[in-house]
Amino acid sequence: MNWSGYFVSFSIESPIFIGYNVSGDAERTRHYIPANNMMGALAHAIEKEGRPVSMAAMDQCFSFSTFFVSKDGEGALFPSLDEGGGLSYGPHGISVLDFKNQYISTREGLKYDLPAHVGEIEFITPENKITGDQNYLVGYIFVAQNAVEEGFEAWLRSLRSMEVGEEMHHGLGKIALHELELCPGHGVENVFGIPGVEANWETQEVVMTYGEPSPLLAHTYLEYVGGDVATLYGVQEPAKGHRDLLGRAPRSNKREAYWVPGTLIHPVSQGVSFKMGSNGIWYLL
Repeated sequence: MNWSGYFVSFSIESPIFIGYNVSGDAERTRHYIPANNMMGALAHAIEKEGRPVSMAAMDQCFSFSTFFVSKDGEGALFPSLDEGGGLSYGPHGISVLDFKNQYISTREGLKYDLPAHVGEIEFITPENKITGDQNYLVGYIFVAQNAVEEGFEAWLRSLRSMEVGEEMHHGLGKIALHELELCPGHGVENVFGIPGVEANWETQEVVMTYGEPSPLLAHTYLEYVGGDVATLYGVQEPAKGHRDLLGRAPRSNKREAYWVPGTLIHPVSQGVSFKMGSNGIWYLL
């Protein structure tokens, strides 16, 4: 299968909530948009164009990266853990406090006519809380060359305006296409500007390769990582029930869990590679 890769930015038009599947964190939003949520947003937008959508067909024709908050529609504010457990955002290491002060709000819902249980949760905000500037989401979309043949001729038009998140009533979760840039060739060096992280889509799968210590950029399943492969510093998020934490993919192992975006991976030897699987979850090659 041949793929085309695109770097995509969306302006955030209304507050976004992406929750955790943990009872004690019901009002907290994730600080990024998992690939599964972006895939669902595109599927919903295509359906609004009048075409029924099979998620199995979507999985065959599209693959999404995680989408991260951006202040300018270019640079990604991805989470990054260090070996001591410290968390920061983006290539310049914005602190958690600074990130939340600019991009996360528990009061954003007060601007909308929301029920009390919705109005008090955290949201990713449309505008920077300090400067008032527009906020964005940035990420990568990989599209199979047979997508049009499979009936997805309207996918590009559907990207122009989408709704994402777990609260899409009352005008929430709206994003609008800001920029779409075709990536030349079959690969990207320095994904999201991170040295040593490369994407390649010249084979049947989209592959991410780490040559230097860097943060994972997606939920990643690693059944076992020995010292001869990589060393990890981070957090695992358990799958819930008989479905995974991202809500759709059946899981094969009761103990299955995912390393979360931001987990620091130290590759050894010639580096470590992952294939981008269903729902944008990465699996060790």
